[in-house]
Amino acid sequence: PRVRWIKNQVNLGFAAACNIGWKNASGKQILFLNPDTMITGAVIEKCFTALHRADAVGCRLINGRGQFLPESKRSIPGIRAAAFKMTGLSALFPYSALWNQYARGEMSEQSAGPVDVLAGALMLVRKTTLEMMGGFDEAFFLYGEDIDFCKRMRERGLVLWYEGEEAAIHFKGASSSEKTGNYFHHFYRAMSVYVSKYYPMPIALALQPLIFIRQWLHRLFYFVLRKFL
Repeated sequence: PRVRWIKNQVNLGFAAACNIGWKNASGKQILFLNPDTMITGAVIEKCFTALHRADAVGCRLINGRGQFLPESKRSIPGIRAAAFKMTGLSALFPYSALWNQYARGEMSEQSAGPVDVLAGALMLVRKTTLEMMGGFDEAFFLYGEDIDFCKRMRERGLVLWYEGEEAAIHFKGASSSEKTGNYFHHFYRAMSVYVSKYYPMPIALALQPLIFIRQWLHRLFYFVLRKFL
């Protein structure tokens, strides 16, 4: 009886739905949690304790096979970091602060400390922070809203804290188990929205075709993988 369910009449997107949720919540701390996660009381306790020193907290995420998910702690994405990731250099040097700057390679997955970007799959945020920030940017229908939100927080000088001692399981992609055309559309659309929002017009225009090409290469790779392997 203490749980309030809100049913939207249409699919407004993840960011918009999260905004509806926190605006209707009565608590002082808001936990955003993906439906394809498993958590423990220890995870929640660690996050709530860490929130005393931060404005938002996330934790170490592992997949269903127990492998660490590097998006648990990230830096603000930039052209160089994205290039290292897309060319595979970040995978070759996973513990490098330079080559794997996108996933903070120099920071141990079991450590704790401030980061630039937390994963939206599990993020504990003060409600006052959400009110100050205006919540998530609803231009992001699916994917990217967490990166944008964290970037705006860092620009305000707010603290995002990563707790690596306890882990939650994120069955990544279970809420969209097949990489259909919709998946690729929303994933790369989020990139396009982010680039348009934060890069000057000449650079944004130059990057848009690259995002389009990357999307279709990704689609082709996934198709071949499923068809022949």
